[in-house]
Amino acid sequence: MARLESIKYHASHARIELDKVHWEQSEEITVHDLPALFWKTCMPWREANSWLREQVIANGKDVKTALSQAYALQHYASWLEKESLDWKYFPTRRDERCLLRYRGYLIAEMNAGNIAPSTAKTRMNQVIHFYRWVKKCGLIPSAAKLWTDKKITITTQSITGFERTLQIESSDLSIPNAGKRGIELEDGVFPVSAEDRERVLDIAEKYCPVELYYMLLLGFHSGMRIQTICDLKIKNLLMATQHPVRDKTFLVRVGPTASPPVRTKYNISGLIEIPALLLATLITYSNCTRRAKREVQAKKANKDFLFLTSRGNSYAQRGTTTSPAVNVAMDDLRKKGLSRGLAVMHGFSFHRSRATFATEYTKVALSIDPKHALTMVKNALLHKNESTTLRYIRFVESTPIKAEANNRFTREFLGRYYDN
Repeated sequence: MARLESIKYHASHARIELDKVHWEQSEEITVHDLPALFWKTCMPWREANSWLREQVIANGKDVKTALSQAYALQHYASWLEKESLDWKYFPTRRDERCLLRYRGYLIAEMNAGNIAPSTAKTRMNQVIHFYRWVKKCGLIPSAAKLWTDKKITITTQSITGFERTLQIESSDLSIPNAGKRGIELEDGVFPVSAEDRERVLDIAEKYCPVELYYMLLLGFHSGMRIQTICDLKIKNLLMATQHPVRDKTFLVRVGPTASPPVRTKYNISGLIEIPALLLATLITYSNCTRRAKREVQAKKANKDFLFLTSRGNSYAQRGTTTSPAVNVAMDDLRKKGLSRGLAVMHGFSFHRSRATFATEYTKVALSIDPKHALTMVKNALLHKNESTTLRYIRFVESTPIKAEANNRFTREFLGRYYDN
């Protein structure tokens, strides 16, 4: 499949001297971690890489934005390779064109529940943006019929009553994202049941690298995001303190005020609750031979990370909240689970471990102290806004009601056949 890497880019210019071309690097234009795409043949996708470079250097976008665009193109490139299609294949028959076929593939994945509608829409839009640039640069024939453009007019009204009309350029390839219904948790994911949680952990423990297994344990039992888990240092665990009122539970400080600092979303500092047994397991792992071999290969800046890849690198990509190494391991986990009949693995993402912890924690908080449940959950999950926490509380409170309503409808609808 197509590969995405990060490179250190130096702008260069040609200087001709004595009939020879000399390339000189410009120290003024240097980009760290510029995303670059490579086909499975290890050849670079030059056009895509030029577009990504222009997004950062000419258009002034940050590397994080370019990286999200690169992920969309990587997915498209991998699909092209799987289908044995050229990215410039636009025959006369519309239904054979690569872009239209890719759109159909995304819609099928969306309808099957493998990807969210927003993901399908974003991937298609980024691919279309790339092709607009390619066509503008003359890298494909201007007469090539890629899609049909259309303009959508939107009328909005200000608080003072003035109307404003906006025209948005779209195409017949764009994928609509239906409006959201009901209560949606963080990132649109839902928790798994306690039984499925144990099944997922069993698969990870038996068939996956122990690092992924421990990461999932942290996700399911502490609610930490993957970016925080990947940035944990051994010293953070060693400095954990006993929970003042809860037995067999320790507190680990994370965020910019932790020592050493640990990355969190929105740079929020706080204390993460970790079961004592899990903490002891992770400290034991930090001293094991397997991790020691990885630490030997690590750079000085990476040696204290709790989790290191087999090459001694951090699992988190520098300057981003993503982890390609974890993504690869999660893809393998899903395949292992699906091959063994574990239905929950359809579309399973790491963030569902956090959603599972959050809902279970919310249930306990509501049963112990409903009055202060909001504050308890907000602090445990390091939420920036209470509105995010309220989603979990409303979800937990409404789930039994919905379940009873569905069961009652089923009983009344099936009648005499309900108990059979």
